[in-house]
Amino acid sequence: MTVNEPPPIKDRILYWPTVLSAFWYWYFTLPPVEYSDGDLHPGPILILAGPVLSVAIAVLICIFWIGVGAWRRVLSTLILPLTVFLLIYFVGY
Repeated sequence: MTVNEPPPIKDRILYWPTVLSAFWYWYFTLPPVEYSDGDLHPGPILILAGPVLSVAIAVLICIFWIGVGAWRRVLSTLILPLTVFLLIYFVGY
C-alpha cells in the first residue's frame, strides 16, 4: 500500500442506521404535547428537519458506498431512509 492509496474498507453491517431509525420511531410516536397560549413550539418544518437531514446524509453515504462496492453497508444504511419515509407516511407529519 502506498502513501496516496486509501485504506481498504471492510464491508460489514452497520448498526448506527438501525439505532437512529429506532430513535426517530420513538420521536414520532411520542404523545403530543399540549401547548397553552403564548408558548413557543416547533412547527412541522422544524420537527421534520432532523429526520430529513439524517436521511439526506445516509443517502449520500450510500452513494459513496455504491461506488466503492460495499454492498452490506449500503443495505444496512438504507434502513434509515426507508424507516423515516414510512414513519412520515403513516404518522402523517
